[in-house]
Amino acid sequence: IRTNRNGAGELAPTNANKPDATASTDGDDGEKTTVSAELLEYFAGARLERESDRSALSEECAMIISDEEASEADKTAAADLAKSLETMAKAETEMEAAIEGRGYEEALVFLGDEGSVEITVLAEKLDETEATAIANIAVESASADLDDISVKCMF
Repeated sequence: IRTNRNGAGELAPTNANKPDATASTDGDDGEKTTVSAELLEYFAGARLERESDRSALSEECAMIISDEEASEADKTAAADLAKSLETMAKAETEMEAAIEGRGYEEALVFLGDEGSVEITVLAEKLDETEATAIANIAVESASADLDDISVKCMF
């Protein structure tokens, strides 16, 4: 597992500077936690960009599949890629839900082409136990190798 660490051995936030715009949410312990609206927008924007990129690639696959001049090999490759994109999107969504089910307000998962998994959670810090638990979600859901998983937190 690749992580960002601070001097105390905890996962350090990727964004140490808190922007001015904030939103308050109730933490698990009932205390108010101030969360940057900019960070919430980051997660939403990154998800939207990921979906937009995949949608464009899926459209390209559909065009190849429907192209009468495309070879059968190209059509098969495009169909395989389209199915793979669909599988990846479903796995990312399921992993995000599982991570958020552990009490995180936001989680973002990116599955790479070569089996890499990048996980970002909205958290002030993560200890080794929690980072491992999050990484294990990717191991179980995507059959990823721990060496190919990156877990980081943002706050």
